[in-house]
Amino acid sequence: LHQADVNLFRPVFVEDRVEFLLQSTSHLVDLGGPIPGGFSNGAQTHWEEQLKLPPTLLYANDVPVRPTFNFLLENNRVPHLVLGDLRALHGCLVVGERQLQQLIGRGGLEKVRAAGRYAIDATEASMRRGIAAIPDGDYTAEDFLDEDGVTDDPIPVHVTVKVRGDSMEIDFSGSGRQPLGNCGTAWCEAGRCIEAVKLMVDPATPVNSGTLRPIDVLLPAGSVVQGLPPTSVSSHADIGPRTINVVTQALGQAKAESFACDTGTAVYIGFSGIDSRPGHEGTPWG
Repeated sequence: LHQADVNLFRPVFVEDRVEFLLQSTSHLVDLGGPIPGGFSNGAQTHWEEQLKLPPTLLYANDVPVRPTFNFLLENNRVPHLVLGDLRALHGCLVVGERQLQQLIGRGGLEKVRAAGRYAIDATEASMRRGIAAIPDGDYTAEDFLDEDGVTDDPIPVHVTVKVRGDSMEIDFSGSGRQPLGNCGTAWCEAGRCIEAVKLMVDPATPVNSGTLRPIDVLLPAGSVVQGLPPTSVSSHADIGPRTINVVTQALGQAKAESFACDTGTAVYIGFSGIDSRPGHEGTPWG
């Protein structure tokens, strides 16, 4: 997991029962560690990175939990920016719950739940129609990263896309072992390869769990697409986009049309320092 990506969750109660769970997420500008911004190039383990946060209570009845906030703000370079980000993520959930409760008030809980199920089922059906239009077969492709920042060895990303009827298996067997450097991905990241399928077979419907239902993704443990602890994956955006690229290339063999690959990497340039402008002296920035 890229530790700078922070997820907030908020349960929504209807008649004292949790009926929905809202989520907001963002990359925070800093959460400590040796490198501002969270892309710890040269790190080989997640112990060398930023703060690791297990499920932690951030707000109680919409009141900030002071020890949690104090811990977060004392362990990063730009606490004033991080405080604003956390408040914004929380505010998204407050507004989301308000709007959801208004919907429930107008239509009733069962209608809202049924509408959600319908949206998911409709996306699944559309995805399956798109996949069914691809001829059955096994389609392979390979890309590679030049090196991992620690060694000079290239890192292959290999995929076999198996289409059977209206479902698909995306198998990354044959990809390189998890690198010594921090450019691999964890399981929650490599599933982004499904974006390639979505764009090529069903670009018009919303993205929801129905998008995922027709597709199985196989990620070999200990490989570049499924790094095992304590490896670092802080520069996940080097391999992550390549998982999209290889699936795009593989499906391009099966379809009459395709599209050009993404750049396959993320150029990250981080700056930080202490403000010296009049009236801002001593304020960290990043």
